[in-house]
Amino acid sequence: WIEERRRSLGASEVAAVMGLSKWSTPLSVYKAKHGAASDIDPLIAWLGHRDEPTIAEWIEKFSGLKLDLRMGCMARRDDFPMLHATFDRLTADGIPVQLKTAHEFMSHKWDEGIPTEYRVQVQAEMFVADAPRALVVVRIGARDFRAIWEPRDDTFIRDHMLPAVADFWAGVEAGEPPAAHTVAEIAERWPSEPREVELSAEAFDVLERITVLTS
Repeated sequence: WIEERRRSLGASEVAAVMGLSKWSTPLSVYKAKHGAASDIDPLIAWLGHRDEPTIAEWIEKFSGLKLDLRMGCMARRDDFPMLHATFDRLTADGIPVQLKTAHEFMSHKWDEGIPTEYRVQVQAEMFVADAPRALVVVRIGARDFRAIWEPRDDTFIRDHMLPAVADFWAGVEAGEPPAAHTVAEIAERWPSEPREVELSAEAFDVLERITVLTS
């Protein structure tokens, strides 16, 4: 399954490729496609998968939604094979259902709907499934469950998502990494030897003020 994921871009990676993820960057996804170890905390990933049956059972028993849930699977489109999706669940009529967990201190991130990174993910899942909408269900803390429907946005998919995925995957196949997005990535790509420098009087005053303010 891991090797298969490396052969194409996953729906959960699309936001990173588009620069819309707070967890990953285009360069980190590129490295993963070339065999680098994932930087995702394995404990968090394990806990998220362990919670999926609980969230699915909440949908069936307490949500009031009349859905016939089926187990998820990995799939990709024949006409756009560089993109795949691993569905948490699917309804009997092929609607993707994404199951999420969030810490209670992050509940405000969900107050206005689905966070951007997850909205991009389910748009990609709807494209792969050829579905008109998707359902995102999040458990926040111990007992705050929220079910949010996301309609398919064909303009976003056609004009923004698919071109970004195609450009990124062309770089993966050509061995051309995307631009660095973080200080750490810049330092890794263009390393420099540490050396001593003599500060001007003005620069020293600025450094002294910063030291006082942050101490």
